[in-house]
Amino acid sequence: MEGNPLIKSDDSSLLLGTLFEAASDAADGIQWQIGSNDGLLKPRFITQLRHIQRAAILLGIAPDIEQSVREETVQILRIPGQHLSDATREISLCNSEYQCYGREICHILQCIPAEMLFERLAEAGVGAGLWVTPLFFTNNILQKSPFHRVRMRASPEKKGDH
Repeated sequence: MEGNPLIKSDDSSLLLGTLFEAASDAADGIQWQIGSNDGLLKPRFITQLRHIQRAAILLGIAPDIEQSVREETVQILRIPGQHLSDATREISLCNSEYQCYGREICHILQCIPAEMLFERLAEAGVGAGLWVTPLFFTNNILQKSPFHRVRMRASPEKKGDH
C-alpha cells in the first residue's frame, strides 16, 4: 500500500484550513477554545467537535455507519478494510472521546494514497450522504469522478394498492 504523509517538506501540515484540521489538533491534544471573547475569528470547541464528527462519517469510521457504506468507503479510498474496522472499534471503546477520534481520523488519512486524494474524499462524501455527486472539470468537460459508483435506488412504494 502506498501511504502519503500529510506533511509538506517545510513541516507545515496539509490539513490546515481543511475539515481535518480539527482532528489533527485533537490528536495533538489541542482543544479549541470553549467560548469567544474576541469576536468570531477563532474556532471554538463545538466547531471542532462538529468537524471531527463529519470527518469520521466521511472516512467511514463513525460507529453508527452501515457496513455497506464502510465497504464502499474502503474501495473508494483504497485502504485496507481492517484499518476502518480497527478505527471504528477503537472509537467505540474510548467512548467517543474527541482526542481518540482525532487520532483515528489522522491514522486513516495517512493510509489513503496521494493519487487523486481530493476526488477520492469527494466521492467518499457522496457515499456517506454528506453531499451530492461532484462534477470535475477535466479536459474542458464537466464529468463525474473516476471513483463514481452507480447507486441503485429502491423502487417506489405502491400507494393505494392493497
